Amino acid sequence: IHELTLTLMRSALADCGAWSAGGLNIDLALNVSAASFADLRFPDTLEHHATQQGVAPQRLVLEITERTVADDVLAMMNILVRLRLK
Repeated sequence: IHELTLTLMRSALADCGAWSAGGLNIDLALNVSAASFADLRFPDTLEHHATQQGVAPQRLVLEITERTVADDVLAMMNILVRLRLK
């Protein structure tokens, strides 16, 4: 995962965690690039930072493009299954 992506993801998760702690339970949509989504570490990294900030998995909405999935369908299915199991 690129450092800029990681920094923005952590910041968004921190904001969402703070909102949740204040009683505002809203979903957080994250636009995930093809490069980040293809990174096999992505599911674990996302889970780690969401847990660290107190963001429930059901509050996360991952936005990916069809192009991201079309490049390597099997790899993307693997990532989607791993995210679902988190």
